Amino acid sequence: MEMPVKLVVFDMAGTTVNENNLVYHSLLLTIIQHGFECTLEDVLEHGAGKEKRNAIAAILHATQEDQQNEVIIDAIFKDFLLNLELAYQHAVVTPQPNSETVFQQLKARKIAVVLNTGYDSKTANNLLDKLNWVKGIHYDLLITASDVINSRPHPDMILELCLN
Repeated sequence: MEMPVKLVVFDMAGTTVNENNLVYHSLLLTIIQHGFECTLEDVLEHGAGKEKRNAIAAILHATQEDQQNEVIIDAIFKDFLLNLELAYQHAVVTPQPNSETVFQQLKARKIAVVLNTGYDSKTANNLLDKLNWVKGIHYDLLITASDVINSRPHPDMILELCLN
């Protein structure tokens, strides 16, 4: 028995949004600003797809001899959010090719479009504003890392979605 598709969940950066790896360049910059040696390859290998605070912890754990403490990770994360916000103020972001077409086709079939991201809510909404993507027109729901207690890789964002 075939079950009808009711919604599709899409990641944002790199999947539906072309931001030219700005988030990972900002992570790299911030880690280096805090005195740690790291490469973009390290950031991508150990941090891609993760909630950004967890990504910082994973990158530091993989690239530094001593495991980093929570105070350092929190300081880097706080500065990363500021660096990312500044970077996005000047960055050109565009929809990935065909993402808007896919959204329109799904919505025409009465299939909900959900955006899901490891970004915090403020960053995600700033991105949506830059793209001129409007809730109810381009997408139906946004679930971010700051909407739940446990972000990626935990299922909390998807479970939160199920409650809405």
